[in-house]
Amino acid sequence: MSLGSGPLVSVVVPCYNRGKLIWDTINSLLRQTLDDWECIIVNDGSTDDTEQVLQDISAQDSRIRFINQANKGPAGARNRGLDEVRGKYIQLLDSDDVIAPHKLDSQVSLLRKVDDLAVVYCDFEFQDQDGNRVIPSWTWRVRIDETDPLADVALNWQHEIIIPPCCFLFDARFFTQHHIREDESIRANEDYDLLLKVFALKPRLFFQDEVMAAYRVTPGSVSKDHARLRRTYFHIIDNHLKLFSGDERMKDILLRKKRLVKRDFWQYAPPYEIGWWLFRARCAAKKLLPQSLYERAKRVFIRG
Repeated sequence: MSLGSGPLVSVVVPCYNRGKLIWDTINSLLRQTLDDWECIIVNDGSTDDTEQVLQDISAQDSRIRFINQANKGPAGARNRGLDEVRGKYIQLLDSDDVIAPHKLDSQVSLLRKVDDLAVVYCDFEFQDQDGNRVIPSWTWRVRIDETDPLADVALNWQHEIIIPPCCFLFDARFFTQHHIREDESIRANEDYDLLLKVFALKPRLFFQDEVMAAYRVTPGSVSKDHARLRRTYFHIIDNHLKLFSGDERMKDILLRKKRLVKRDFWQYAPPYEIGWWLFRARCAAKKLLPQSLYERAKRVFIRG
């Protein structure tokens, strides 16, 4: 993971069964006005024609390469890509989302002005899988409270604040020096967990009030699996309560978030409690059991 002679920006794209959509994502990257980038696509055990599509894509441009791995979920795929980055800045880009042609150029220009750890992010819009703009029936805010971003994200993520990963550009040092990674035991809310870790380091934060990214709403989206969202929220909050065990203010904020999650996802509670304990049992088993025994046990009775 050497940053000395690497590109300016490393773009990490986790990909699972996106053979029909990933061309749009990569084309938005190829249209960037900043051309000093590399793209690392992690094919996370796709079962469609994704691997062949990625071979075609990588053959077109030497800045693009892909890695095949057994399915580990979005967090496992992003972490694999983060292990490979060589750039000074990191763009996380899901395999069905797109960014405006000037996004990398504009955001790099901001981050270059500071030596401290920093994050820049922009506004976005929702699109359907054909690229048509979608107007949701709810309202939200994109701008994070710059005076206390950690507390704001911890309490208000997906309650008031909605920002997809494609909006952000990160200083690579979050991942190369501070070794921030996503929690691979969950398959939803990974961005919430990631941002809590990022903002715990008290970085500089810059907001661009311009739509430079599009979040695609596609069939089968994890964001529609409300029972899973609730379950993983509790897992993340419990983990961060341990990390902030000496910070009474953050503990209070996280407990308030837990109450909000219970309220916002109340209809998914029964039989949620059973699913929650099965999920926790699975996490414990993954840590304690040998891999082969864990996989056998999961197939037999652990489905959380």
